[in-house]
Amino acid sequence: MSTAKQLPLSMPPREALGPADFARSPANDEAVAMLSDPARWPVGRLALVAPAGAGKSHLVNMLLMTSGAALRVEGASIADADIDALAAADPVIVEGAEAVAGDPAR
Repeated sequence: MSTAKQLPLSMPPREALGPADFARSPANDEAVAMLSDPARWPVGRLALVAPAGAGKSHLVNMLLMTSGAALRVEGASIADADIDALAAADPVIVEGAEAVAGDPAR
């Protein structure tokens, strides 16, 4: 009896963060629709909250690719960001916003 063995393949990883690479499903349709239409954002703001690995960064990257004016900044470094650039950008994407808002569990 032989056992199956895994064959190592020399294939470089491919970054796949574009719209065509995103796996649409009923579970994420509303998030995609909201990000695609900033006019629907309450008071011009939107918080995208989901567990790690759910695709938030992929969705943000899709927004960056489709919106020439969008600017992405890490929450942990927002204090060092160019305020004029943030004010001029539309929209501003803050990844890791919990670093700005603080951790309520502390």
